Amino acid sequence: ASADVFVISLKAGMAGYIVPSKLYGILAAGRPYVAAVEEVSEVAAITRRYDCGLLAEPGKPRDLADKILALYRDRPLAERLGANARRAALEFDRSKQVTAYYELFRDLVTSR
Repeated sequence: ASADVFVISLKAGMAGYIVPSKLYGILAAGRPYVAAVEEVSEVAAITRRYDCGLLAEPGKPRDLADKILALYRDRPLAERLGANARRAALEFDRSKQVTAYYELFRDLVTSR
């Protein structure tokens, strides 16, 4: 990934229905991002849980620009968020997710 900072956006009202797939590529690249998404979205939850990006208020371009500039100006912050992003990516590893689904379905079947 050649970008220093990525931007993720999600159309209002889509929270709970989709997660932009580029999020996982950004995490795997170990880069920080600014997400202009609703607070109730999965992107916002991942951002807060793993401290791997900054949240900007959707529809507020000045807030988005301020957050991008904050990462540009504060290299230690950008590096910390990027390192956290890479660690978060390991939680979304395909084999880990397949195992989690297997265990969920196994537990559902055996609890009947």
